[in-house]
Amino acid sequence: MDTLSLGATSNLESFIEPAPVDCASNCTYQPFRFDWKAGETIRPESASYKPLVAYVLEVTKPKAKAKDISAGTGLPGGFFFEVDLHTLRPRIGVRSNELRITNSEPRYMLHLRGRSDVVVWDAQYRVPGRTTTRYCIEVKTNEGMRNKNECLREAFLQLIGLNAYNDYKSPAVILTNLTKLHYVLYLSLETNECGSLLKYNLNIHQFSFFAHALWFAEVHLGDRQPCCRDLFRAATPVATGRQQQEVTSDVTEDRDDQYDNVVLEERSAGHK
Repeated sequence: MDTLSLGATSNLESFIEPAPVDCASNCTYQPFRFDWKAGETIRPESASYKPLVAYVLEVTKPKAKAKDISAGTGLPGGFFFEVDLHTLRPRIGVRSNELRITNSEPRYMLHLRGRSDVVVWDAQYRVPGRTTTRYCIEVKTNEGMRNKNECLREAFLQLIGLNAYNDYKSPAVILTNLTKLHYVLYLSLETNECGSLLKYNLNIHQFSFFAHALWFAEVHLGDRQPCCRDLFRAATPVATGRQQQEVTSDVTEDRDDQYDNVVLEERSAGHK
């Protein structure tokens, strides 16, 4: 978050903005809401995945497919994404050899791996991957959403894992309790008149209904042009394990963050 000029200790709730006004009037999706209570019993989060996937498949066909990946079954190592994160380039499209002249090439920072609960990807592909993902959905129970800032941080890490140096897609993440709280997180690239990189913006929109959040992610963001090609990308050729450990002096030692579905950590010495 520091690298993106967002502030490592920022309360992500401060980034929340109202939903675009056209969502309520233009959304064509039928409503969806999950009842977390079954009599006196509170259902587990996993109980929502099957009806959620069925709903997404119904309203987005024939354009998208959806799948429950919460348990990591069938994923390499149980992870949907696993990426090394490097410092940002000073401007978009600059070549690595130019950066080396000024000793400003991207330097290794952190390793991020994880998954979300549900992935939605382009229907023409048989299996999902980072480069075919339209967006992911992170589900929380009503109790699990009580600490909204922590939930938003987990969704933010998923957003970075999906978008880091992704040449083909810039997926969004929907964070929802499937009742009253629904957020869509996505990154956008802010450039000046010459097209040089200024910064990446974190956008968080709050929606009153899950159908509106899904419609926004699918219709407004699903097919947009990718904007994260250089986000946290390593220098070319890829730095050696020794070079990757040469992090900046202002990086703190305590860098591990662990949530239900994502882990952010420093790599062990000698790892390539």
